[in-house]
Amino acid sequence: MNDLVAVDQQTGELAETSTAAAAALVQARVQARYLMAMQRPRQWNMVRSRMLRECGQHAFAMDAEYSLPRWNGKLRKTIYIQGPSIRFVEAALRAMGNVDVDVSTVFDDASRRVLQVQVTDLETNTSYGDTVVVSKTMERRKLKEGEIPLAVRQNSEGANLYTLPITDSELQQKQGAQVSRRVRTLAERLIPRDLRDEALEACRQKVASGDKSDPAAATKALADAFDRLGVSPAELEAFLGHKLAQVSPEELVELRGIYAGIRQGVATWANVTEERRKAKEAEDEDAQAAEKKTRKDKIQDRAKKSAKKKRS
Repeated sequence: MNDLVAVDQQTGELAETSTAAAAALVQARVQARYLMAMQRPRQWNMVRSRMLRECGQHAFAMDAEYSLPRWNGKLRKTIYIQGPSIRFVEAALRAMGNVDVDVSTVFDDASRRVLQVQVTDLETNTSYGDTVVVSKTMERRKLKEGEIPLAVRQNSEGANLYTLPITDSELQQKQGAQVSRRVRTLAERLIPRDLRDEALEACRQKVASGDKSDPAAATKALADAFDRLGVSPAELEAFLGHKLAQVSPEELVELRGIYAGIRQGVATWANVTEERRKAKEAEDEDAQAAEKKTRKDKIQDRAKKSAKKKRS
């Protein structure tokens, strides 16, 4: 019995020693990063130069900014949610240097994984953090042969949705996408606004010059990019209301922003088409209301003219 107690104590001491060693290693790494940041502070003119070089690359410029339509019922119009893409923010962090991005697991069980994401400017000691909850399940409308769902629920349309576990590879992909989006949101606060705006404008000008020089090639490249996301040219034409060959420069900009948003997981094609449907229905309602008002005004004008004639 005493031997067992001794073994348990030894195991506990080893665990404590291992934990202390790991904590000391993390602390040493953090201190080393701060030390390097103090010895080699960033030079903003070099940061700006690096970012503008990135923006001069057409492939980067095309994927630098997302823009997604949202129907605003109160304003009765479509507004656009815009922002720098994950790729843009990652390039800005590389150009700035001395920024630490830390992702650590704080909880993990059979149903979910909770991660702590921290982005720190090592020069100013400015830090932003948030948690990411990654569910280890997914929902599908149909079951494959032999699949047993963990749970079943009905959506707003009355259709069954089956909750199923995801594979390790699917979990890693899902986790990576969620962490990347959270890092983008946190790290964007560290990028000076004037640098961000200048770089994004440079990207827009680069893309616009490419569209102007060869609009057909730009349209084809964008259609191919959407096709890789599972959105066919026919779906794009249905969204636009005309053939791709007739796409305008403004529509190219809109589609490119939507592509960037879908690619980084901010929205899905289903979300985008639903927003367009809401806008079209509202436009039809407004047109019908305007036509009804016009008919009513004409009837009232005729009645006034008729009453005037009678009086005269």
